[in-house]
Amino acid sequence: MLRKTDTYQMIRDKLEKLASEIWSCKKLHKRKYKGQMTNDKGLANKLGKLYRMMEEDHTEISDIILNIFPDRDDNEKFNKGDFVYWNTLWSKYRKMKELYNENYTK
Repeated sequence: MLRKTDTYQMIRDKLEKLASEIWSCKKLHKRKYKGQMTNDKGLANKLGKLYRMMEEDHTEISDIILNIFPDRDDNEKFNKGDFVYWNTLWSKYRKMKELYNENYTK
């Protein structure tokens, strides 16, 4: 879990772990629902939109990671809401990964 008292290096490390969790969920989702993410017209259905949302979350977290420089003083200041959002993403993708792993092994 991310906390407001973490240093920039700690925040960056934890966000890298979160990005890794999202990436593994994307792989599991794509593997599990291969060929089911579009309808008969080739448009994204609910599963495809969920995959797109995962990609957007991964891109957003990756962009934040790239903008954190632990050894500089000019890093942006994070608000309390940022940490709440990241912790929510952390819980969401951890539960999703457990669900996919549980269902994929059956």
